[in-house]
Amino acid sequence: MGIIFFQLTEIKFESENTMNLQKIENYQLKFYQQDWLSGYLEKHSKLLEPLFERTYFLLKDQIIYNDAMDMEACSIPYSLKEYTWNRYPGDDPEWLFMLSRQSFLLDLSQAYALTKEKCYLQKWRSLLLDFIQEEGEPNSTNRNVWRPLDVGIRVMNWLKSLTYISIADYKQLGIDKVLRNALLVHLEYLERSYIDKYRLSNWGVLVTGGMAAMDLFLPELVNRVN
Repeated sequence: MGIIFFQLTEIKFESENTMNLQKIENYQLKFYQQDWLSGYLEKHSKLLEPLFERTYFLLKDQIIYNDAMDMEACSIPYSLKEYTWNRYPGDDPEWLFMLSRQSFLLDLSQAYALTKEKCYLQKWRSLLLDFIQEEGEPNSTNRNVWRPLDVGIRVMNWLKSLTYISIADYKQLGIDKVLRNALLVHLEYLERSYIDKYRLSNWGVLVTGGMAAMDLFLPELVNRVN
């Protein structure tokens, strides 16, 4: 018994390989059946106001945290250009922890699914790539960006955001190999950083949640070992 553990060894990145997105596509076929999404925005515009408030700021390279699930709410918009990805305003590292979980990618993908406006998809792409380029690997200078709890949530948000983007649209973004390699880095880090006391903590739930999400949608990455 106990927590399922994905044992990984050293990972070699092969740029010619791409991700198998079939499980994500299968999920989308079931999730979007009966075309319920087309009228959702009109029927639930009031409910969606906080989402579009967040994405309004994101398109201006600013961020707020006003989702009901945000652990540390902040209604003051701060500049992403000024504070990404390893800085925070004032004496508030919790702000950075929220940023590192990257729920904003889920916001952008949902806004795109609801409106089909390309600005949301392009912002999703640019923020994701900028993070991967700037802080995409853990090191001694970015420990606040790579806390295991936040990394687990980040992986879940990355993968959940993909479920709102059609496979055809995703492939046109030209980021598959970059994202695949970044996910492998995250997966190996989650395995390496797991410690026994996580079995009885919320950290453990969220760390393994990231690995479980990967196993659900991209099992070939989990199974990729030497």
